[in-house]
This record gives sequence, structure tokens and C-alpha cells, in this order.
Amino acid sequence: MDKSIEDDLLTQSQFARRWGLSRQYISKLALEGSLPMFGKMVDVPLADQFIKRNGIGVLRLPFGREESEQYLKRLEKRRGLTQ
Repeated sequence: MDKSIEDDLLTQSQFARRWGLSRQYISKLALEGSLPMFGKMVDVPLADQFIKRNGIGVLRLPFGREESEQYLKRLEKRRGLTQ
């Protein structure tokens, strides 16, 4: 079965939802040239590596209950992606 490049591309909004980040933050990373892109689409395998390597959102320690819950949800999502 051949896999096309389109299978590994997401819009910035889709990629932001995948990682529990804001679309604006993903857009900022793309404009800076930090986030691997293929045209206007996010190159998911490379972008996932970038997010994991840089620990985006993982190292922030939550203070309140709501922030703790959000942190744990994001951490769970990331663990599922790295296994």
C-alpha cells in the first residue's frame, strides 16, 4: 500500500487540536519557520518530532485545579502519541 504525502499533512488548526495548543501559537511557530511545513500544511511527522523535542507545553507546571486538569490531559495525549 503506497502512502502519499497528503496522509501526513494537517492544517494548522487540526495540528493545534492534535496537541491541545492554540491555533495562534501554531501559526506563530510556522511564521517563525520553527514548525516544519509543506506549503501551507503542517508536516505532521516532522512537526510532532519538533513539539516532542522542544517539550512545548509539557514543562509548564500547573498551579490551579483547572490548569492541572488541562496539563494532565495534554500529557496523556502526548504519551499516546509517543508510544
